[in-house]
Amino acid sequence: MDSSLLSSTPANPPLRVLVLDEELPWPLDSGKRIRTWHLLTQLAQRHRITLAAYGRADSAAARIIAQADIEFVPVAPRRCETGLGLYARLAASLASRDPFSVSKHYRRRFQRTVNRLLASQAFDLIHCEWTPYAQFVTARDGKTPPVLIATHNIEADILARRAATRSSTLPRLFFTSQARRMEHFERRVFSSADAVTTVSEPDRECAMTWGARRAMVVANGVDTDGIQPGAEAGRPGEILFLGSLDWFANIDAVEFFVREVLPLIRRLEPSAHLQVVGRRPGGDLRKMLAGAEGATLVGEVDDTRPWLQRAAVVAVPLRIGGGTRIKILEAMAAGKIVVSTTIGAEGLEVIPGEHLLVADTPEDISQAIQRVLRRENVDRIPAQARACVEERYSWRLQAARLEQAWLQASGR
Repeated sequence: MDSSLLSSTPANPPLRVLVLDEELPWPLDSGKRIRTWHLLTQLAQRHRITLAAYGRADSAAARIIAQADIEFVPVAPRRCETGLGLYARLAASLASRDPFSVSKHYRRRFQRTVNRLLASQAFDLIHCEWTPYAQFVTARDGKTPPVLIATHNIEADILARRAATRSSTLPRLFFTSQARRMEHFERRVFSSADAVTTVSEPDRECAMTWGARRAMVVANGVDTDGIQPGAEAGRPGEILFLGSLDWFANIDAVEFFVREVLPLIRRLEPSAHLQVVGRRPGGDLRKMLAGAEGATLVGEVDDTRPWLQRAAVVAVPLRIGGGTRIKILEAMAAGKIVVSTTIGAEGLEVIPGEHLLVADTPEDISQAIQRVLRRENVDRIPAQARACVEERYSWRLQAARLEQAWLQASGR
């Protein structure tokens, strides 16, 4: 790594940072894990990082984290509730002031671990690596170190968009209620924290409006050394969807694309074929894709780069979302042409028609993808996309920005 972007002067000695997160950021099979891994491993070269997260001390991931010079403090794994247990907790959450997506992460044993670490060690900063984990440090006193909240999205926006896409009344009312509670929670923790980081400028402006004292953009990034453009434009007709298949926004995107967009494409391009790559696909998604003509569920893979190289076009048909999409940056780094919805591409400093194509209706998405498959006036996009990520979205640059946020929040 080129560490020249990171502070190394005597005026900025290493910080002791306690990071609170839901899990170890390994394997690198989701955007959140990819972001957390790259930022923490780069900053661990300069600072002393203790990561408290749900997980097992003897896991392979824990050993990898230790090799990255990050001290891992395990907390017993979080329960994965299904069936009646899940519905019971959903019902109980209706009486809580916090949304379910916050309360489901709370465990007394995690709070005891945080309290023990703060009592036994002198930290310069507490870094909450996702907004819900700010709940473990909301009781501030004179002895508590400064707190930085690293947001991956404005969570209330995602819930509001999820409500807007529901056709049934009860789910729509539930998610509308959850969006209001999440906004109340985000306003409360943003205003109590010493600093907030966001992945985009619109999110930063929202955080400041909602009471953040200091907010800085630390964008999502891409491994520009590990992901390189290939020599070929991809296999004719191959469309790639890449993303975690256990996240509701991605599930909705795949279903929307297969049902409403893919048939329009194949009507004029019969050889077009969708490859769906991602971790943990559920039974309903498997069943839908098994019966879909022109679509294949690949599922989880060890390395997504070969699938990127094979693709003629990368589709990001998101209708729900927040923050920014690492999968778009990875595709751009690989020199691939992305066709995204407006929501999919929001927050990224990209120019439609120059770095990617943007379309929202099934008809417009279909036409954009057909244009790429036929290579109609798109030959300059791959090189322009690659140059964009090199200039604006390397992990080295984002790690330097996060370090500056750490130094400011800690008073350095």
